[in-house]
Amino acid sequence: MSDTPPLLLLTRPQEASQKLVQALKARDLIFEPVISPLIGIDYRAPLPAFAPETRMIFTSAHGVKAYQLAGGAADLIAYTVGSATDLAARKAGFDTRCAFGAAEDLVKLITAEAPDVPLLHIRGEHARGDIARNLQMLGFAADEAILYKQPALPITNAAQAILSGSKPVIAPLYSPRTAQILAQHPVKAPLSVAALSEAVAKACAPLHKTELRITARPESEQMLSLLAEMIETAHRD
Repeated sequence: MSDTPPLLLLTRPQEASQKLVQALKARDLIFEPVISPLIGIDYRAPLPAFAPETRMIFTSAHGVKAYQLAGGAADLIAYTVGSATDLAARKAGFDTRCAFGAAEDLVKLITAEAPDVPLLHIRGEHARGDIARNLQMLGFAADEAILYKQPALPITNAAQAILSGSKPVIAPLYSPRTAQILAQHPVKAPLSVAALSEAVAKACAPLHKTELRITARPESEQMLSLLAEMIETAHRD
């Protein structure tokens, strides 16, 4: 059994990474976090005009926050991709319908409900799934509004140090773009990757790693459980 706490490399924005640290510590897990956001969030875009009966589509909690910061009213129905996004939307005041999956699951949910009203996907400049276009092809009055930017950020010295070291590192990756950015950096340490989806796993292909595991579903809770398992395994090794 290892006496050294495993290193956990967290590459999401600062607030999201800190929340993950808190959630893992609430499970009494012992690890050493190193936070190095590889993508920033810049909320500056205005909200376009839309009809009062429009239903919103959110694929991230950042989209919900961007909508709020842009002055959007939340007494509307909203479709959400997963539990974390759904929780953010409900806290903001939306009446939500959650797909509990990925972008394709969200399109299936909307198709099944077949709302005869306009739909507006609130998203960042980098997004997967082309939801609005897919809905348009299915005959829905769907549009999208890009309300935030996601600039790439330089890796921190602390993160580069652990990737260049000899101690095992666990890295949860939530998006293909984050995986692609991380893969640009040299890795010598034994790196175990937890990928949120098959798409993230595919983007990890160029990344030097010793282990790759994928969550059962693209859900934050699934990632939390997978990380807990990987941290416990690291203690046993």
